[in-house]
Amino acid sequence: MSLTDPVEVTESTRCTSLLKTRYVQLRVLLSFSLIDSLSSWLLILLYLTGIDLVWLVNLNFALMSFMLLRFSSQSRRDSPLTVFFYTLLLLSFVKLASFFDSGSAFQFKHCLSYFYGLLIPLLALSFTSKFSSADAPSVFEALNWYARRYLFIALPGILSYSLLYFTGNISYFGLGTNLYYVIPFFLFKGGLLKPLLLFGVVLLTGKRAFLVTFLSEILFSMLSFFRRSKLYPVLTCALLFSILFWMYNNTELLSRFKWIFESNFNFDDPYFLAVSAGGRFEEVFGIYNYFTENPLDLLFGSPPGSYFFWNVELSDYVTTKNYSHITWVGYVFRYGLTFTVPLFLYFLYLVLRNLGSSNPLYISFIGIFVGSFFGASLIIDPTAWILLGLFISLCTSFHARKS
Repeated sequence: MSLTDPVEVTESTRCTSLLKTRYVQLRVLLSFSLIDSLSSWLLILLYLTGIDLVWLVNLNFALMSFMLLRFSSQSRRDSPLTVFFYTLLLLSFVKLASFFDSGSAFQFKHCLSYFYGLLIPLLALSFTSKFSSADAPSVFEALNWYARRYLFIALPGILSYSLLYFTGNISYFGLGTNLYYVIPFFLFKGGLLKPLLLFGVVLLTGKRAFLVTFLSEILFSMLSFFRRSKLYPVLTCALLFSILFWMYNNTELLSRFKWIFESNFNFDDPYFLAVSAGGRFEEVFGIYNYFTENPLDLLFGSPPGSYFFWNVELSDYVTTKNYSHITWVGYVFRYGLTFTVPLFLYFLYLVLRNLGSSNPLYISFIGIFVGSFFGASLIIDPTAWILLGLFISLCTSFHARKS
């Protein structure tokens, strides 16, 4: 009969307890994130009855932020990226103090938004830093649980929304969704059928950004299969792009891409600006005008509480904003080139370093990175940073386990 050191037993029990706690906390956060999967149902309710409960989707940001504040309080904070954000946060307080002394225009809501955009990655990265490669099985169990439920809730809503649009009950063909967070957990599992079905769902959302993001996830997933000489994913990609090519030439579903491929640019035309990029060009021009008047801010970003003018000339609509749907342009406006360029290069490094991996967290990161050129998830959504943080924490094991 062998004797066991009581110290070893205590340490093993403590580690098991910590892992269970981390797992439960991750499940709680992902449960709140499921609120986002209700967006299609809430939009249907709004369009059909006029009852506006769409704001409930934003509730998950508040709930997750509160829980992250609680869960990250006892986390390690030794990640280089976390230190990077702490440095930026300190610099932002210095900018805020100098901004008040200057007497420049200030809006409190934009100040809150500015610091929220810094605190979310800090809290998410602090929380996910508790995980290591040894926790990968538990992490994947939680993520698969989340992905299945997200798809189960969101998929019928997307199909219903599209049906209501094509029957004339809803006038707008465009349904924003973060389904690309969970799609990688279903790609190429079970043959050709799932990618084709998901491709159909993506088309039914009517969102160009989602389509491009989905295709990027498909392409990066496919890279791993070239090395393993598996044919069916390659055939799937060929089939998907063939369908897209046929649709582009024979239908109007992809007509909003034609200005790109036909080089039909006219930035002096308000209609082109409003339709071609869904208001994103107006954001870029507003930020450009801001830096024209405040060139020194280009290096370290605008002070907290400052803003640029978003002017949609087609409708004579003017408002103030302090972020852009093109995340990297928004980061330059808020935090400057000094922050944005290193962060972008780090993300690009992560993409290239893990190239060829079919790991779902890596493919989710690809979706988040590509989606950052069309949307503002990294600025507003804690889920994006949780997935990103998990990928970074487990990156070494993923890199070693390329499949």
